[in-house]
Amino acid sequence: MTPRQYRRWYDFARRMALRGFPDATPARRGKIAQEVRYILWILEDRVPDIVDWDNGPSYVGDKVEGVLNAHYHEREFPSGRIEPRGNKFHNQVSCCIRAGLDMAAEPSAGVVGFTVGDLRRMYPLGLPAWVAMHFTTPITSEVDDAAGVWL
Repeated sequence: MTPRQYRRWYDFARRMALRGFPDATPARRGKIAQEVRYILWILEDRVPDIVDWDNGPSYVGDKVEGVLNAHYHEREFPSGRIEPRGNKFHNQVSCCIRAGLDMAAEPSAGVVGFTVGDLRRMYPLGLPAWVAMHFTTPITSEVDDAAGVWL
């Protein structure tokens, strides 16, 4: 990954944290953005080794999971059975980081659940060319905000 790709990754992930979750409170979006910044700061020294989410000497997926494990929790049932519980915060942070990495370096369409409207909120002045180029169907003004995108 080049320094330019890292800056794009950081920009996309930060924008997604702040504008990609319209139902989240401003405080929640701020917390997501803070965790995204922290994780990307940790990864900054590894930029030359980063290829994508799943490959390269700096396996980003594992690094992100390692930091986010602090937010992991389990549910214990009266029978004694224990099962992991989904953690919305963990998922939101991970989505921001992975989607940003995919858009900046190597698209894999590994993040679903976002819409054209989310992208428009992230980039109110228009999608930058480095984001728009990843969509086989161009995102024009005629495309409905509710249309789903794979990031």
